[in-house]
Amino acid sequence: MPPLHESLRRNVELHGLDVTLFDCGLGAQAREEDFAFYPHNTVNSTRAATAPEARELVRAFIRNKARPADGARPGAAAEDLIDEVVESRLESRTYTCRVRTLSEIIEQEALDRIDLVKIDVEGAEHEVLKGIRPQHWPRIRQMAIELHDVDGRLAQVRALLEERGFEVVCEQGSSLLRDTVLYNLYARRNEGSGARPRPAAAPAPDPRRWSGRAALLEDVRSTLREALPEYMLPSACILLAELPLNHNGKLDRDALPEPGRARGESALPRTRAERELCALMADVLHIDRVGPGDNFFDLGGDSLLASGLTGRIGREMGVRVLINEVYKAPDVAALARIVDNAPRDRSPRLRKRGMGSGS
Repeated sequence: MPPLHESLRRNVELHGLDVTLFDCGLGAQAREEDFAFYPHNTVNSTRAATAPEARELVRAFIRNKARPADGARPGAAAEDLIDEVVESRLESRTYTCRVRTLSEIIEQEALDRIDLVKIDVEGAEHEVLKGIRPQHWPRIRQMAIELHDVDGRLAQVRALLEERGFEVVCEQGSSLLRDTVLYNLYARRNEGSGARPRPAAAPAPDPRRWSGRAALLEDVRSTLREALPEYMLPSACILLAELPLNHNGKLDRDALPEPGRARGESALPRTRAERELCALMADVLHIDRVGPGDNFFDLGGDSLLASGLTGRIGREMGVRVLINEVYKAPDVAALARIVDNAPRDRSPRLRKRGMGSGS
C-alpha cells in the first residue's frame, strides 16, 4: 500500500539500511487486489480481514490490555470507551495494489537460501504460503508467522509446513492474545536434512533499541512484574536523560523530579483546560489523579487509549485534537495549550440505536 511503502522507504533512507523494498503485496497468484488501509491502526491493514473481524480483534486486544496484570492496572475498560477507540482506530481507505507471489521474488533476486521468512499479513497467511512453488521450499530454513485461526486455518498451515519438512511450534503466550484468533507459529527445518552450508555469522547486533518511550517503559514494567513481588513494584516510572549528581559525583536525590511530573511543575492544574484534561486522563487511564506535569504515556497510556482520549476531548471539551498532538505534548500543561488553540470539533454525534427502534 502506498502509505506503508513510503514510510518504509523514508525509514530505510533515514537510517542508511542495506534493504530492498518491494512495492507490492504477497499472495497465492499475481494479480491486482483492493486493500483496506487503516491510517490510525496500520497493523490491521490487509485485503483479507473484513471490517467486523478487524473490529473484534481490536476490541479483544483492548479488553486484554485493560485487564489487571499483577496489580499493574486496576479495573476493566468500559464498553463505551472500547467502542470509541475501535471506531476511531478503524477509519479506513481503499487502495488497489499489485500482488505477487513469494516465488516471483525468490527468482527475481536469485535467492538460493532464506534463513527466515516472517509473515504478518492479518489473515492472508495461507495465501502467502500458497505462493511458494515446490522447488523453492527447500531454500527456506525458518518461518515465523502470526496466524489468524479462522475456518481451521491453523491446522491447515501446520499440516502444510510439516509436510514440507519443518518442525512446528504454535503458541498464544501473550495475555494480549487471550480470546482472539491470533497465534504465533514458529517453523524450523532440521539442519541435518540436506541443508546448504550456513553462511558466516553476521556481526553482533547493536544494543537493544525501543520504538519510543512508551515501549521502553512498558518493557521495564513487564520485567519488574516478573522479577519482583507486588508490594515491591514501583508506583510510577519516569525517564531521565541522565541522573543528577551533586558536587561529590554522587546521586543528588533532592534534584530528582517527582515521579510522573516534570521538574518545577505545579501539582495542581492552573487553567480550566488543564483541570478538564487531568480529569479526562485519569478516567481514561483508570488512575486516581493526574497533574499538569504528567505525561500521558508515562502514566500507562498507549496509542489505543490516546485515540479514546482524543474522542473524549472532542465530545466533552468541544475541540478537535489529533492523536499525534497527544504524542508530541510532553505533559498535560502542553496539551492544554494545544486545546486552547484547537479548532472546534464539528464531528457528528453518534448514538446507539436499539434493535427495535424505528427510523
